[in-house]
Amino acid sequence: MKILLDAQLPRSLAKQLQTMGCDVLHTFDLAEGNRSSDRTIASIADRDQRVVFSKDADFLQSHLLRGSPARLLIVSIGNINNKGLSALLLKVLPELIKLSSSDADRSRIPIAWFTCYAEAWRLRSRSTDGGPAAAPGCRCH
Repeated sequence: MKILLDAQLPRSLAKQLQTMGCDVLHTFDLAEGNRSSDRTIASIADRDQRVVFSKDADFLQSHLLRGSPARLLIVSIGNINNKGLSALLLKVLPELIKLSSSDADRSRIPIAWFTCYAEAWRLRSRSTDGGPAAAPGCRCH
């Protein structure tokens, strides 16, 4: 899986994802670093067919209005430290890879899954069937 991590996500997560076989860039790695504009980040992600991982809801608006970035994971899990955030994303990574590789049109991974999946996994203990529970307001399950 090819990933571009936005500035709000820890740089240490990039190294962890790389050890799991992902091709990862962090905004620190870009020419303008963490000052890269959202459009620049989306453009690089689209050009390289990367999934943007971000906490920035502006990316969701851009995806819905302009289709860029084409592949997006909005991390929306409330207050959590960097260690917990990294652990959560690493835990769901195999499922995210499965979702991205099974999609017939890889340029348009289902945004609903990526938008709510991290939150759904965190709520797993509330599920009655043992699988991930749907995040509040999510219509993707």
